[in-house]
Amino acid sequence: MCSTRRNPWRNSTRLKGGETAPKWFLEGVNAAMLAPTAVNQQKFRFILHEGNRVEAKVFSFSFAGYTKIDLGIVKYHFKAAVGKENFEWI
Repeated sequence: MCSTRRNPWRNSTRLKGGETAPKWFLEGVNAAMLAPTAVNQQKFRFILHEGNRVEAKVFSFSFAGYTKIDLGIVKYHFKAAVGKENFEWI
């Protein structure tokens, strides 16, 4: 079994205004962090905005070139954990 290093929560989440993250948001980020990616790199960030709006973005360059594919994978796992009716992508 291959183990991969995961980014700490603080590198994968951002909250506007110094708020405390709601449980549903942290569950979505956790699911995304556990998701298998194309090259096992967790180079994404989730930002929670007002009104349960979530922004997902790549925060680091990858020489492998799969960051957009990886972002799609982690967005899918976030949505599967949270439920599409509970938030909106921006």
